[in-house]
Amino acid sequence: MTNVIALQSANQPVFKILKIRSTKSDGAIKAHADIELQELTICGLKIVQNKTGDHFVGWPANRYPGKNGAADKWFPVVECKEPLQSHIAKSLLEEARNQGVIL
Repeated sequence: MTNVIALQSANQPVFKILKIRSTKSDGAIKAHADIELQELTICGLKIVQNKTGDHFVGWPANRYPGKNGAADKWFPVVECKEPLQSHIAKSLLEEARNQGVIL
C-alpha cells in the first residue's frame, strides 16, 4: 500500500508509509519499508523477526567488516529519538500486519 498516512498523536508529526516490501524469505528480515517524514524520505527500514517470534523495526545502517577476525560493526545511517522512533515502529508494524506481510 502506498501513501498510507499514519495516525498523528498530539506530540507526533504526521508521516507517510510509502512502501512496505515483503522479502518472501525464511530469514529474520521479513520486509523493507520506506517512509516520508516532512521533507525527508527514509528508505531501507527493516521489519525483523527475532528468535522469540516478535517483530521490531531496524533503522538503516551500514556494516563494516571487522579486522583480524573481529565481529563486524554496524553504523547508523539515520538515527531517530524517542518517542518518535516508537511511534514510527508501532505504525509500521501495524500496517505490515494489515497487509499480511507479518502475522
